[in-house]
Amino acid sequence: MSTPSFTMEGQYMPPPPPGSTSASRKEGGRASTATSKGWQEVEADDDLTVPCQRSLHAGAIWKDCFVVFGGYDGHRRVNDLYSFNFTLNQWKMLSGVNAPTPRDRHVANVFDDSLYIFGGFDGTMRVNDLHSYNLETNEWSPVEVLGGIAPSPRHSHAAVVYQQSMFVFGGYDGSYRSDLHEFNFYTRRWTQVSQSNFASSLFRCFDRVNAHSFSFASFFFIRYNTAVTCLVPGTAAPAS
Repeated sequence: MSTPSFTMEGQYMPPPPPGSTSASRKEGGRASTATSKGWQEVEADDDLTVPCQRSLHAGAIWKDCFVVFGGYDGHRRVNDLYSFNFTLNQWKMLSGVNAPTPRDRHVANVFDDSLYIFGGFDGTMRVNDLHSYNLETNEWSPVEVLGGIAPSPRHSHAAVVYQQSMFVFGGYDGSYRSDLHEFNFYTRRWTQVSQSNFASSLFRCFDRVNAHSFSFASFFFIRYNTAVTCLVPGTAAPAS
């Protein structure tokens, strides 16, 4: 079985699907097969619904779509929601009724056909609210938390879904944080995860990988100076 690998810079490289040596995609109604690695610009078939230029947004994959929420367009924070269909090569603007407040530097994750948005900065203050968008019914709703203490209001954090929970790590709440929190989608409770061996607020930059489509767990990759630390939810925290 194929195993994941890492580049010299610590970049995570997922294994190829079994029996596959190339990636295919639709291009103007035609199937195109990429046989070499490299960057290329993806041009949508319909430019009328392309999101405005922005930074500090968040996105997640759902089925054959890339779903993008919020960000900063150079003048203001936005709270619009778009999906890009990889098969049709088209953007679509989704419902904005009851959407979260405009924000940037939040996180977005998908669980059970819903997009979850947590935290961020709304232009005035850091927030720690949790919202869901049902991707089947196209409806926004705030998530009613039934217990536990949510992470402090923050931005620039990372999050990943593992099994039935979302794990939120780090970010900035007035200080740089290295705390880890779990939100269980079934019980709708927050729990702070013990990590006694984890380094303190010196962690300021991190990457994330949601490996739900492979046969191994989800990981956090936390970069500190030139070191890369891997945290697997459900295991002991790495030594500092």
